[in-house]
Amino acid sequence: MNTRKTVGIVCLLPFLMAGCQKSASVSKKSDSASSTSASTSQDSSAVSSSSASTEEDKSVDVVIMAGQSNCQGHSALSYLLKGTTEDQRAFYKNGFPNTLIRFYCNENDTTINQDSSFVPVKKGMGYTTDYFGLELGFAEALQSSGRTRKTFVIKYAKGGTSLALDWHSTSSRSQASPLYLAFIAYIKTALDDLETQGYLPFVRAFLWMQGETDGSSNQYGDYYDLESALVKDVRQELVSYQPAEGIPFVDGLIYANAAAASHYAEINAAKQKVAGDDPSKNYLVDTTGLDWSKEPEANPDIYHFDALSELELGKRFAQVLLDKQII
Repeated sequence: MNTRKTVGIVCLLPFLMAGCQKSASVSKKSDSASSTSASTSQDSSAVSSSSASTEEDKSVDVVIMAGQSNCQGHSALSYLLKGTTEDQRAFYKNGFPNTLIRFYCNENDTTINQDSSFVPVKKGMGYTTDYFGLELGFAEALQSSGRTRKTFVIKYAKGGTSLALDWHSTSSRSQASPLYLAFIAYIKTALDDLETQGYLPFVRAFLWMQGETDGSSNQYGDYYDLESALVKDVRQELVSYQPAEGIPFVDGLIYANAAAASHYAEINAAKQKVAGDDPSKNYLVDTTGLDWSKEPEANPDIYHFDALSELELGKRFAQVLLDKQII
């Protein structure tokens, strides 16, 4: 439940004057009243300043991550740990203290990996504990930037899902999909949890990594309309948590991989059109140069990014937020 309120402080000083009084007495009372009024005005200003300072101290930055499997994380830790330094691996194991996450990863309703409390981002937060998703590179990039302010990530992802059949939102069809409704409910529950802890959460960005499934079938044609509706509806659902400048949308282009998504070009064109509709709030993450063809060596999984590329993808999402001074 959103408990934000604006507190107004009203100071009322009633002075009742009756009967005939000597002018000197009236003058003294007038001087006293002026002094009291000035003192009260100063007190009121101090309280207002204190209240604003307290609200600023309680405010926290929230970033939403959502999408399908390349958001969720199908990149194996075993390959990541081979290609990174000892210092990096220490953070992957112990966690990034200034980036906390509450997450829900669902793979075909059969494999669920989740944590219902906010914990430091670390390895094992992908579709199973042997994998990782966008969150790891995202947290590493924030730390490398020198940022010390805490960031709260809410991640909700389900593998193998399409925008056309699974994620369509309230205004895009006659009825929102069950997955979209569950996603919104999960986000609001997590925000309520932060408020219960005494925080004042602001949703700084909505990160979206999805489209591979739409691009691998005949569902690609409506992607622009569906994504436009999704962005509008998510912003409307979270309007009471938005900062003054609104909620930016950061959209990852899908891989140029015709073997996995024959219509990747159409999906990416739709994403670029959505970004162009509002360049001041809609941004793209380029996936050029990221690889999906080498892991595992014996039988490469061409549908998901290799470990170092998934790590880089998370960093690229974070870099957009840093470059645009969103966080």
